[in-house]
Amino acid sequence: MKMQVLGAKVLKGQKDGNDWDMSSILVQTKIESFQNQRVTVTGYGFEVTEMPLDPSCIEQFKNIQFPALVDLDIGQRARMGKFESYVVGVLPVLSVARQA
Repeated sequence: MKMQVLGAKVLKGQKDGNDWDMSSILVQTKIESFQNQRVTVTGYGFEVTEMPLDPSCIEQFKNIQFPALVDLDIGQRARMGKFESYVVGVLPVLSVARQA
């Protein structure tokens, strides 16, 4: 999935003897206007959205000049009784050799 990526970060720690991980990438997404019985959202342009990130792939983002259009490898995992999408890496850019 190609997305405009603004950055990637790994946040890990420990609280009360429990490990936690809030690693994410920051992507640019279009602001979507909508309305329902309780709320109306009107907007134009883009906003920043966080996507969960597998911290083991953080080094793949090291040499990217941000912001950048990046082809992300997206996986699925069970979390708190639901499946969530998360970034598991960067897909390599395929280069095609030109023939003269």
